[in-house]
Amino acid sequence: MQERISKFFVIEMILRFLKQLKKTIKNKSAVEGSICETYIAYEINTFSQHYFELDVHCTSRRPRKNDEVVNDLSKPPFSIFNYPGRFHGRPRVCLLNPEERKVAHTYVLRNCPEVGPYLEMFVGYLKHEGHSSDEIDQGIEMFFADWFKLYVQTRENAVTDPLLQDLAWGPSNKATSWPAYMVNGYNFHTFVHGQGRATINSGICVRGSDSNDPSYDFMVF
Repeated sequence: MQERISKFFVIEMILRFLKQLKKTIKNKSAVEGSICETYIAYEINTFSQHYFELDVHCTSRRPRKNDEVVNDLSKPPFSIFNYPGRFHGRPRVCLLNPEERKVAHTYVLRNCPEVGPYLEMFVGYLKHEGHSSDEIDQGIEMFFADWFKLYVQTRENAVTDPLLQDLAWGPSNKATSWPAYMVNGYNFHTFVHGQGRATINSGICVRGSDSNDPSYDFMVF
């Protein structure tokens, strides 16, 4: 599956490059010459930029289109909530059912570095009881969120960090979704929002717990 995804993105990059070349055609009677002339000018421009002073603004130092460099100090210091990005489009408010809420809660806990020591503790309990790796993965998905909440709320465990206590309660039942989100220099669309567009930005591959087995990976649209 990973090989198919790689081929898909290579083809997408080639199509984008051909689209850029098509825009450079000035003389339709000499298509190849127009493309070569523009490409040589682009190479000269790119090469000469290496000799500019650092304070000179040029295309190679221009921030990418979807980059976000503004940090919101009002956000909690946990790294999972501090990725610079922004959403756009018309928001839609929906209610999460118990299964969706649990999946969202577990995903945040598994990808939050500050919760990592507690996840290792939970996995250690399961290994001590003799569970296999598949059973441990299922146990994390089904029981870790509830176990973490109970562990944090137990006074004897002395978990005093208010942010960890908030994480233990989980997300709200009310969720707001947007059709597009810009993060890490990329612009992600929902599958419905991307229909009829020239490019496809709706595919996200979530790596599985076993990085050596691509069958554990999950493709989200």
